[in-house]
Amino acid sequence: GDSIAAAEAQAEAALSAAGDRVRIRHDIGTSDLLDRRIEHMNELRA
Repeated sequence: GDSIAAAEAQAEAALSAAGDRVRIRHDIGTSDLLDRRIEHMNELRA
């Protein structure tokens, strides 16, 4: 997709086909996680 949210939605749709055969972390690539990582790096740089 053209945005993080669109890419996340596309990845979630594709991963839904994996069922229980694959361990999946749904938090990776979310805008919430990216915001927290950016904030953490900003704190380290301060």
